[in-house]
Amino acid sequence: MRYLLVLSLLISTLGIPTLGQMCGMSFVAVAVHDKDKKPVAGSTIELLGKLTDDQYKPLAAEFRAPDSYGPFGIPAKNALGLIDLLTKLPEADDVGNPLKQNAGVTAVKRTRDGKASLDNFGFALREGHSFGRVLVKLSAVGFDPSYFVSTRFYGCNEYEGFTLNK
Repeated sequence: MRYLLVLSLLISTLGIPTLGQMCGMSFVAVAVHDKDKKPVAGSTIELLGKLTDDQYKPLAAEFRAPDSYGPFGIPAKNALGLIDLLTKLPEADDVGNPLKQNAGVTAVKRTRDGKASLDNFGFALREGHSFGRVLVKLSAVGFDPSYFVSTRFYGCNEYEGFTLNK
């Protein structure tokens, strides 16, 4: 044990670079709730496309709350004006799940070899892979369709939450 302590101290003192722990593949679970933080059943999520820096920066400046790192909502008129200009995403995530999913209806896998389940709602991404700045459409019965910009669909993230309004 003493040797490990000395070795650790030596490595940190000499500044020898070490590799961080890798996650390999992760599942970004999507949670959708209302303004009272109650889960919204039967939600549909669709990743519409990737925003360029020139598209993202003005939206973030206008609609993202200060010190917020989560997704931020944008008005439908802004989103609808961007849809045809977005960079296309692949047809599916890294294990073949579709980028449009209905909670409790679409069978989704958490891993490449995993079994698809109706209990899963989200996207599986390998480490180092990111969808980037994505325009997201969310809808559910009794709620207005809502559009968000998210930067958190990447490998090693495990959760992304959204709030729908009536």
